[in-house]
Amino acid sequence: MPKPMVPIAGRPFLEYLLRYLAREGIRRAVLCVGHRWETIRTHFGAGDEVGLTVAYSVEDQLAGTGGALKLGAALATEFPLLALNGDSFTTFDLAAMRRFHSERNARLTIALTGVNDASRFGAVRADSRSGEIQAFGEKSHSGAGLINAGVYLVERDVIAQIPDGVTSFEHDVLPRWIGKGAYGFVSQGLFVDIGLPEDYRRLAAAPGALLAAVGAGGSAA
Repeated sequence: MPKPMVPIAGRPFLEYLLRYLAREGIRRAVLCVGHRWETIRTHFGAGDEVGLTVAYSVEDQLAGTGGALKLGAALATEFPLLALNGDSFTTFDLAAMRRFHSERNARLTIALTGVNDASRFGAVRADSRSGEIQAFGEKSHSGAGLINAGVYLVERDVIAQIPDGVTSFEHDVLPRWIGKGAYGFVSQGLFVDIGLPEDYRRLAAAPGALLAAVGAGGSAA
């Protein structure tokens, strides 16, 4: 089963992400899917139950996170794209992030969140005044710091320059934009990454913060 479909309080993790986007005013989502993608389509269909119109960008062969984004962008109706990882969740103020992006004429804005141990993810270094990104993935950084929360505003020219073939957005694309219009928007709030087994187990055992973030109340069953 695809990782975003693992259950939290009786619902797939991805459902919480889509419901949160609907709360932030998003009305249409493109899901980049591959192996066993029918499982996701069977659950979400056209998106009526989560308050979004859902379209599906299907990879015949895995193309990495960069390749998947480039393929999915062909179904986009407006730019900048709001792109998110499907296996992490963070609360963010989309309206404020869009203002930040526009005011800086950014080509790429990345939501950053503070964690107690940035070395687990790789710290992101950004100018404290402008937010311009200076470095990605500094795993030598120990202690508290800012990390990439997996939420992006992406302009058309960034998509156009993603190489063909299997491409990692995080490792092959993001570093190319340092000094060329990449900025970090600091977002304080909930951050969970179910790609880390211990974080998934912790969230599954105590999902209250996630339920509150999407307005699900005390139960998601």
